[in-house]
Amino acid sequence: MRQVFALKGERLHALLCLYVSSALARALRLLNGEHATCNHKLSDCGASAVSDPQRLLDKFFEGLVEGLPRVVSVVFESLRGMGCHVNP
Repeated sequence: MRQVFALKGERLHALLCLYVSSALARALRLLNGEHATCNHKLSDCGASAVSDPQRLLDKFFEGLVEGLPRVVSVVFESLRGMGCHVNP
């Protein structure tokens, strides 16, 4: 069973702004050539090894196709609940 979580932006405004701000700061650092160094290696993490990447992508797109109508429905109902006039 797939679930859709709808976050109300007006309640999480400060958190969302902080998230966007940190993402933009990181992007600007990368674009300006600043690279953070770290000591970890992807090979140290067993989760990073993908034995069948095609199967992984197939499952992702299957889930996307199955879940997208529900996501659109939740967004539509949220907009409608906010008083927006939207046509299906």
